[in-house]
Amino acid sequence: MSQQRADHEHDYAQLAYRLQVLFDDLVISGYRDSFRGELGRTQAELLERLCEHGPACAQDLSRALHIPKQHVSRIVDAFARAGMVSVTPSTTDRRSKVIDVTDEGRSLIDRHVQESGERYLTLIERFSDDERTELADAMTRLIRLFEKLS
Repeated sequence: MSQQRADHEHDYAQLAYRLQVLFDDLVISGYRDSFRGELGRTQAELLERLCEHGPACAQDLSRALHIPKQHVSRIVDAFARAGMVSVTPSTTDRRSKVIDVTDEGRSLIDRHVQESGERYLTLIERFSDDERTELADAMTRLIRLFEKLS
């Protein structure tokens, strides 16, 4: 089967959308709810971005999170005062600052991942052992494939 025909037989956009909706509804919503009263969604996403991708400048965070640079600056200032991020001058551009998550910020994200993981385990406890293994294998394969895209 040719690649063009295979792509035609799969509506990748529809499949990706459906996967995103189900994952958000069943998994991510519990994780997001764990921050309620502690951090807003954009604040949590900024810390997550730093945890997953490493240090970044405000402009890069602005583009990645689809928010104005001024909003990033306000969040970063508050996080720096709270000890959740560090801000240092860039070694390549004196006008820019490098933002990195601190151990305290990473600990906050890790705690919420752990909390939501417990909720997730409760959600999938109705699956058989084989189904849980199948789910873990499928997620591992998806991660591997999506990492090839980045």
